[in-house]
Amino acid sequence: MSATKTNKINKSLLQVVALIGASLPLFTMTFERPAMAQSANNRHCIDVQNIGICAEEKGQGYELYAQFGPVTSQKQYVGRDGGCATFGTISVAGSHAQVKGCIKGSPVRFEGKAEVCGFRKCKGKEFALNLSGNGNTSQPPATPPAVAPSTIGKYELYWDGVRVGTEPSWTREQAIANLEDNKKAYPNKKVEGLFNGQKIGYELIWDGVRVGFEPSWTLEQAIANLEDNKKAYPNKKVEGVFNGQKVGYELIWDGVRVGFEPSWTKEQAINNLNFNKQSYPNKKVEGLFNGQQL
Repeated sequence: MSATKTNKINKSLLQVVALIGASLPLFTMTFERPAMAQSANNRHCIDVQNIGICAEEKGQGYELYAQFGPVTSQKQYVGRDGGCATFGTISVAGSHAQVKGCIKGSPVRFEGKAEVCGFRKCKGKEFALNLSGNGNTSQPPATPPAVAPSTIGKYELYWDGVRVGTEPSWTREQAIANLEDNKKAYPNKKVEGLFNGQKIGYELIWDGVRVGFEPSWTLEQAIANLEDNKKAYPNKKVEGVFNGQKVGYELIWDGVRVGFEPSWTKEQAINNLNFNKQSYPNKKVEGLFNGQQL
């Protein structure tokens, strides 16, 4: 059977949820802030949508937080080697605002989006906070430089665990496009794909069952979605697999997972694991980072 079979487009199955952080500090929506784009000593800030977004250098990473009027949100730590964060959530009288983004390199920067919602309308703006000096912008980041053409490889299409098509000389982009087509055309099938033997795409898993699949998502999008699902569905065992590899840090006591942090760095995971081992000597404490034993 051909790997290129398509049909009419159906709605995506992936459960994407809106995150409202009620446990974070509250803000009001009436303050005005002067424009802010500064970098002084170890503190880098930018003003987006009247929200001050700041990153303070600390250890091997940054503490990220938001300022709205006279109020400062809870700080969230992200390592220099990458990671994503959601912070500064505001929830007042039906209105809310939020900052989401990821640390990226060359140059080191925090890229994301600030969004303010009120009266059932939302307004968002992308930004790039340069963490190495000046040059901050509240406009969408520049398009990345062109990359070399994709290598040719073997693509395999699977339905419900059975291989139904193969293409020996496709690019990865062709494979992803075909997976998107099959996912939309056959929503009752468990669609999967391999490129040169490696799984393609992001899979969202609840209690051991796959409930969502996005072939074309990036790792940053996968992490953000896991954070959303973890907070919105605390009674579910939320897991994610990206290109065949599990995502995030899992803390395990006596064989039972008791903690999950999708966006933590390996350094944060090791520190937390050591803390738990020292604090709970009567527990068998273990940790997994991206599916690998720490």
